[in-house]
Amino acid sequence: MDHKEFEEMKKLFEKKKMLLDTTALVHSEAYDKAVREHLMDGDQVDYGKLKDSATQLKFVDKMAAHYLEVARKNLGATKKGDFEDEMLLSAYFGVTKSGLQTLVNEHRHLYNQDKHNEFVSELQKQQDQKLGGIVYRKLTTEHIPHLVEYVKAGEIVDHNKMQLQDAKALLNVYFNTGVIAPGQVEGSHYAKKKHADAHAH
Repeated sequence: MDHKEFEEMKKLFEKKKMLLDTTALVHSEAYDKAVREHLMDGDQVDYGKLKDSATQLKFVDKMAAHYLEVARKNLGATKKGDFEDEMLLSAYFGVTKSGLQTLVNEHRHLYNQDKHNEFVSELQKQQDQKLGGIVYRKLTTEHIPHLVEYVKAGEIVDHNKMQLQDAKALLNVYFNTGVIAPGQVEGSHYAKKKHADAHAH
């Protein structure tokens, strides 16, 4: 695998990062819109309103509507039916309207901003794993020596001790920071042992 192929991988990684950053924003917007429309008591948020099942339905409807609006716009999709909408939400955000309904119904008035952020964090983690499979789909164990050379880590990393998952993790660090420093691999099973101090007694 040559430098150009790793650079193409980097472009996919950057696309993945932008998509995840964007979906995080959309998750926040969807929740904010639903709260402002259905949980306000004057200028105060009243989560107690989510104890009411009818309010729960309207709350979820508002969230799902925002998710669908963004997904349709970004994917150029048109409305076809509820089943297709669920598939669209699942593919783009890793969530469905029925899943949201279950979540809100289960937590009711406790489905506050912190609880929503927990839910989104887990979704983002799952989406990151799925999209990571696309970014690194061409990477095999045979490419590990080339990868170590690409990230300029030959002096601190022993590629013979690396597994494929190690290689992907190393690339993630490199794509995020632009460098692999000794401290980033220190303690890992594939880090090269430091040379003993010549003056050590």
